Amino acid sequence: MNFEYDQRGLLFKIEKNNNPYNKSESTYYFNTNLDSIVTKKHYLDYFSNNYEYSGKTVEVFNNYDTSANPLTHLGVFNELFYRFFL
Repeated sequence: MNFEYDQRGLLFKIEKNNNPYNKSESTYYFNTNLDSIVTKKHYLDYFSNNYEYSGKTVEVFNNYDTSANPLTHLGVFNELFYRFFL
């Protein structure tokens, strides 16, 4: 997996090569918050030995609230959690 970040330090792109035959690329779009994630999937064409486009998934996020998190004082460290982006 390859991770790319923008100038603000926000996640911009993840490239996954789970096996030699399939790969995916997820691009993250932000306004103030995360706006959408576009994932493009590719597969290896055995005859041409090139990756061919197989589809796209778009996930759109909206209606965020901006209230403060009341649980931040409990002392749970963010670095203890491994985060998955699928």
